[in-house]
Amino acid sequence: MHNIDTMKRFFAWSVKCHCRSVQRLKLIYNVLATMNKVHRVWNSLKSGFPKTTTVSYRVMLHALDRLNDIDGLKRCFEEWESSYSSYDIRLANVAISAYLKNDMIVEAESVLDEAIKRSEGPFFKAWDMFMMFFLKQHRVDSALKYMEAALGHPKSESVDKVLKYFEEEKNVDGAEELCKMLKKVNRLDSKAYDSLLRTYIAAGKPTPDMRMRIEADGIEVNSEFENLLETVCPNELGSPLVSLTKQIVFSSFIQCGC
Repeated sequence: MHNIDTMKRFFAWSVKCHCRSVQRLKLIYNVLATMNKVHRVWNSLKSGFPKTTTVSYRVMLHALDRLNDIDGLKRCFEEWESSYSSYDIRLANVAISAYLKNDMIVEAESVLDEAIKRSEGPFFKAWDMFMMFFLKQHRVDSALKYMEAALGHPKSESVDKVLKYFEEEKNVDGAEELCKMLKKVNRLDSKAYDSLLRTYIAAGKPTPDMRMRIEADGIEVNSEFENLLETVCPNELGSPLVSLTKQIVFSSFIQCGC
């Protein structure tokens, strides 16, 4: 009974303060997720308030997610969807994350589709979750589709993970496609090119036009970058053989007095 009373007080507090503080919200669902009578308390709280707030639903969804109660989470989210006064994309993100963790792709996509219909987002966090999910499933085309949707708001760490994935998989086509997307939003930098070069090297493929591309995109080339570049796109004018030939020709030119 002590746990029940404690949970009621936490929920009542969340309704009163609207949980403007992220730390407060985390504290609430951390406490909630450690108790084994979540549903009983939830039903009791709903009957004790004239209207269940979006904040309370959000707390409950986080708790159910932590408990991995996917059926309870699904019911709770659908209940909120049928009664909300203002759509909150953060609740949809909790549901999407939980569904994807349980490989429930159809349910996750359904939530995103409805969120796009009912709100103005932002959706980049959801797109990022789908992108990483499909990447782990080795479904590159689907991952890139969501990456393209997130253009303009891609998380740097997510871009890095995708580039690293292509490098490890020796997937030159995938890396090139991602670089094209990054170029569209002026996010194609030396770091992306570095990974692209490493992908070509891992795949054992040359790319003769790479120097021109890098120059056209205004990428600064340092010594480490040059070493990578030399592997897939040799600079003929700077190769040892050409340099030696030039020295011999120059010496002959001097000796003959030309």
